[in-house]
Amino acid sequence: MFIPIDRLKTILADLKEGRRPETPKPWLGMRTYEAQGRLVVADVTKGGPAEQAGVRRGDVVRGVGESRPETLLDFYRKLWATGPSGTTVTLGIERNGERRDIAIPSGDRYKYLRLDTSL
Repeated sequence: MFIPIDRLKTILADLKEGRRPETPKPWLGMRTYEAQGRLVVADVTKGGPAEQAGVRRGDVVRGVGESRPETLLDFYRKLWATGPSGTTVTLGIERNGERRDIAIPSGDRYKYLRLDTSL
């Protein structure tokens, strides 16, 4: 699990107690990294929302909704600001020099990964 270091303090007590946020954040099921000032999709989770919507390894993330994320941390902030899990997120990507928008119905990673003990 990836947690930006500046956000860790606000959730550390919950993590130690095994609690999760009351409202799950949107999850796309993709791993992204920064390279040469770009955000590149490193991998998509099999069967996850991004894969089902057509996102591929190597795609360059150009936008989340109407915003352009500048860093990986900025990407997650913009993603999480779209609403709770279940929100449809429009991801602007570039693939082979062609830009396109992909609408992705976000999921809840706890349910996908079967970490939700209330099921």
